[in-house]
Amino acid sequence: MAKPILHRNSEVDRETVVWAASTDPRYVSMPLGNLAPVLIYVDNGVGQTLTVNFEYKIGDDDVGWYDSSNNEMEFTVPASTKRVFGPFEYFPRFSGGRLKIVPGAAPVADDETLVVIQEV
Repeated sequence: MAKPILHRNSEVDRETVVWAASTDPRYVSMPLGNLAPVLIYVDNGVGQTLTVNFEYKIGDDDVGWYDSSNNEMEFTVPASTKRVFGPFEYFPRFSGGRLKIVPGAAPVADDETLVVIQEV
């Protein structure tokens, strides 16, 4: 994963996800920061809808993040689009905080999705 760079007094983290021809999820680690709200930019370079979930890895367990109404925190990125989501506040960006990205169907091998996480 790329190291964060300073941009307008905000931390920015970029990661390019390279897909195989399968529906296996990919993971993007959340940057460790000062718990400021984050915007998440996704450039979905594949011809499939992507579902993005917030989760953390605690030991061997994958734990989802839920709102106060017990709804899993997630958003959907339509095929071949670029979108900004957020701001998301209070997501625990400690060791293990990550985004889980799941394609709706198997993307073409070597297609790419760019994910940029920026503190605001």
